[in-house]
Amino acid sequence: MKGRILNIILFVFCSLCANGQIGILDSIVNLSTPIQEIKNHLADLEELAKIEITYSPSQIDDNQLVGVSLSRQTIRDHLSDILKGLDIKIVLSKEGTNRIVLVKDKSLKKAIVKGIVLDQISGDPLIGVQLNAFKSKSISFTDVNGYFQISVDAKNDLLSLELIGYEDAQINIDSPLGDLMKIQMKTSNIIPQVLITGSEIRNYIGLPGAEKLVIRNAASYTNFLGDNNVIDELRTLPAVQSGSEGQTGIFVRGGGTDQNLLLFEGVPLYESSHLAGLSSIFVSDAVKDILFFADGFPAQYGGRLSSIIDLSLKSGRTDKIVGSATAAITGTSLYSSGPISDKLSFNVAGKLSWVNLYLNPFLKKSYSYRETDLGFHDITGKLHYQIDETTSLSLTAYSGKDRILLDRETSSIDSTLILNDFTNVEWQNNLIALNYKSILSDNWAMHTHISGLNYRQSTRGVYGQLERDLSGNFLRDNTKDVISFSSISDINAYTDLSYHYNEQVSFKIGAGRLLHKYNPTIRQSKEIEFDNTEVLIAGDSAYIAKEDYIYGEFLIKAFKNLDISAGVRASNYKVSLLDGQEEQKYRFREPRLSIIYTPWKDQYFSFSYNQMVQYVHLLVNPSAGLPADLWVPSTRNISPEFAEHFSLGYSLQKKKFNLSLNAYVKQYDQALDYSSAFDLFFSILNSEEFIPIYTSSNEWDRRVSSGIGLARGWELRLNRVFPWGKINAAYSRSKSTRMFDDIDNGMSFPFTFNRSHDINISTNIDLSDKWHFAAKWVYGTGSAFTLAIEEFRSPEGIRLRRADGRNNYFNAPFHHLDLNMNRIFKYNQFACRFTFGVYNAYNRLNPFYTYLYIDPNVGQPKLRQISIFPVIPHLSFKVNW
Repeated sequence: MKGRILNIILFVFCSLCANGQIGILDSIVNLSTPIQEIKNHLADLEELAKIEITYSPSQIDDNQLVGVSLSRQTIRDHLSDILKGLDIKIVLSKEGTNRIVLVKDKSLKKAIVKGIVLDQISGDPLIGVQLNAFKSKSISFTDVNGYFQISVDAKNDLLSLELIGYEDAQINIDSPLGDLMKIQMKTSNIIPQVLITGSEIRNYIGLPGAEKLVIRNAASYTNFLGDNNVIDELRTLPAVQSGSEGQTGIFVRGGGTDQNLLLFEGVPLYESSHLAGLSSIFVSDAVKDILFFADGFPAQYGGRLSSIIDLSLKSGRTDKIVGSATAAITGTSLYSSGPISDKLSFNVAGKLSWVNLYLNPFLKKSYSYRETDLGFHDITGKLHYQIDETTSLSLTAYSGKDRILLDRETSSIDSTLILNDFTNVEWQNNLIALNYKSILSDNWAMHTHISGLNYRQSTRGVYGQLERDLSGNFLRDNTKDVISFSSISDINAYTDLSYHYNEQVSFKIGAGRLLHKYNPTIRQSKEIEFDNTEVLIAGDSAYIAKEDYIYGEFLIKAFKNLDISAGVRASNYKVSLLDGQEEQKYRFREPRLSIIYTPWKDQYFSFSYNQMVQYVHLLVNPSAGLPADLWVPSTRNISPEFAEHFSLGYSLQKKKFNLSLNAYVKQYDQALDYSSAFDLFFSILNSEEFIPIYTSSNEWDRRVSSGIGLARGWELRLNRVFPWGKINAAYSRSKSTRMFDDIDNGMSFPFTFNRSHDINISTNIDLSDKWHFAAKWVYGTGSAFTLAIEEFRSPEGIRLRRADGRNNYFNAPFHHLDLNMNRIFKYNQFACRFTFGVYNAYNRLNPFYTYLYIDPNVGQPKLRQISIFPVIPHLSFKVNW
C-alpha cells in the first residue's frame, strides 16, 4: 500500500512539474516588431516573458531577418516561426523552468533525392539549374545531363529550382525515397526569342571553371551587323581577346585561334565564323547553350591548349511548330522547330548572305577594287528522338561555305607604276553527328557519340608590280602567286559514363578515337596559275593520323564550401603519310586539378592546374602579306605542342552585380612557327629579289621550328544590372612570347597573337517596353608581324632583305564602336523586332593585312594596308511565330 501511495505522489509531482514547464511555452506574448533579426526576436521574448534563452551561435545565424506569422501568440509558436527551417529543437533546462535551450535537432533524418531537370517544351536536359533544399539547407546544381543529387529532410522538405530564363519552381518533398525524379521547368519569356535583357548575372554553375552562356540573352539583341552572333558573347569575356580585322577565330589567354577546342554537338570544328568573323555559323534561336572553359579543363576534353567551347543545339519543340525569320542588310536567317510525332522532333536553321549586293559596289567605288565577292551560306538540321524519359537519340547535320574575294589595281599619277593585289579566301564545313544519351539508373548516365567532318580552307594571294617608262614601254613585271590550302577529314567516336556515388562524390570515365586525314599544301610561284586552287594541290602531303584516348575524373565536395575536381587524360597518337611511310607515335598523360572554395555566400576563390597536349597545329604567315593559315598535323619532324596552365581567380556574384579577377601563367613546350619569316612568304616585290618556287606541297614540314613559349596576364570583369538595363566591361593585360633556338639567336619575341591590352565595353539600355539601345566598343593592341627592313647581297650578288627580328613590327591598334537600336512589338500572333544601327561608327580603317613594295620613284619600300570593313550601316527585321 505504501508503495502505491508513493508512486501516486511521484506521478502527481512529475505531472505538476511538466504542467509548469509546458505552461511557459504556452504563455502568450505580444511582439510589437513582427519582422526583425533572430537575435532581436529572442531578446524581446526574454524581456517580455521573463525567461532566459540559451543557444550556440555556431548552430544559429542570429543575424538572419525573419518574421512571425502573428504578433500575439504563444512562445512556442513564436519560436517555431523564428527558427523555421533551422533544424533546431526547443529544450527546457533542468536547472529551472524559466530557461529555454535551443540545440541542433539530431533526430532530423536526411535522405538523398536524385533526378533530372528538363525543359518542359523540348525535353532538353537543363545544365546549371540551382537546387535549394529549404530545411536541410543543401545546395546542388544539375550537370551536363540535367542530373542532380541533393540532401533533403527525410520527413518533409521544400525544393526550389532556379535558372536564368526559366520560371522558378518549388516542389514539396514528402517521400524523397523512391524513383528518379523528373522535373520540368517553364521558360519565362514574355515575347519568346525576341528580347530578354536579363535581370540577373550568374556565371558559376557548379561546374569548376565553367562559364555558361545564356543563349536567351545572346539572342536578345542583334550584333552590330544585324545578325545574332552567339560567338560575340564569348568576346565579352575577359579571357577572350577581341582579335583583329577579318580574323574569324577567337584568342584566349595568349593562345592562337587553333588552340581553342570548339565542339558543335560533340564534333571538333576548325572554323565557326562567317564573313571574316562578323557572323557565326550558328543561328542563335537554334542553340541551346554554350559551356566555356578558359581554365579548369575537365579531363573529358583534350586536343587543344587554350580553351574549351562546348555548344549544343536545342532538341526541337514537342508541342507545336515555332520559328523565326530575320532579314538584314548582311543576309537572312531562318529557324523552325516542332514535332514530327509524339517522340520525334526537328530543329532546322540556315543563313544566306547578300552583303555582296551592296558592299561590293561600295568597295569598288571607295577603294578602287575591280572585283569583290563577300558571301556565305549554310544550313543546320537536327532530328531528336525521345526513346523514353531518360533515353534519347539525335542526328545532326551541317553544311556551309564562305568566300572573300578582293581584286584591286592602283597606279601612280604618271602611270609608271601599277600595283595589283588579288585576295581570295574560301572555307567550308560539312559534318554529320549521332548522339545517344541515357540515364541508366539512379547513379549511372551514358553518352555515346559518332561523327564525320570534312573541312577545307584555301587562301590565295597574288601580288603584282608592273613598271613602265614615261612612254608607256613595259620595263618589268614582278609577280608572286602564293597558295595555302588545308583539307581535313575526321571520323570521331567516343563513349563516356558518369557515376554519382552520393551528393559529395561523383566520377566520370570515358574513351574515344579520332581518325584524321590532313592534306596541307603550300605553293609559291612567280607565275600566276589561273587553274582552280584545288587542281594545283598535289597528293604528296596527305597524312593519316589516329588518336586514341581514355580519361577519368573525380568531383569531390570535401566540405560544404570546398569543391575539388581531379582527373587525368591519357592519349596515344600515330601519324604516317598516306602510303604508310614515315610513321611516328606519341604518347601523353595530362593531369587536371581544379579547386573552388566558397567561404561566403556569392563569393568564391578558384585554383586550377592543367596539362594539355595538341596534335594539330595552325601555321600562320609570320610576315607582312595575306594571313595565309595552314592546318598541319604532328609528324616525325613536328612534335605535338604541350602546355602547363596555372590559374587563380576570385569572383563576387550577386543577382545584380558581378566582379571577377583572374591571373594566369601558361608555359608552352614544342611551340610551332616557321623557322624563317621569308622561307615561305616573301613580302618584298623587287626585280632583283629571289623568290623560291615550291613544287612539293609539303614544303612546310621542312621549314618549321619548335620552341618554348610563355603567356601570363590578369583579367578584370565588371557586370552590373540596373532597372534601365545593364553594363558589361572587361579588361585584360597580358604578354605572350615565344623563343626558338634557330630564330633571333634564341631571343624571345612577341607571339603573333600577343595582345598587351584588350578592352570590351558594352551596354544595353531599356528606353521603354518597346525601344532598346545597345552600344559596344572594343580595343586591342595591334598584331605582330615580321617586316624586312635590312638589305644585303647574297653570294650570287642578288639583293635581299631581311628583318632585324621576328615579329619586329605591329599593326595599328584594332578598335571600333558599334551602335544598335531595337524596336520590339507584337502584330497579331507574331512577335517582331526591328533593328537599325551602324558597325564601326567612326569609320576606323583597321588593317586586314599589310604588305611591302618598292616605290621606284624614291627607291624605298612602302607599306600598303588592306582594310575590308569601313563604317557599315545595317537594318534588320525579325519575326517569331
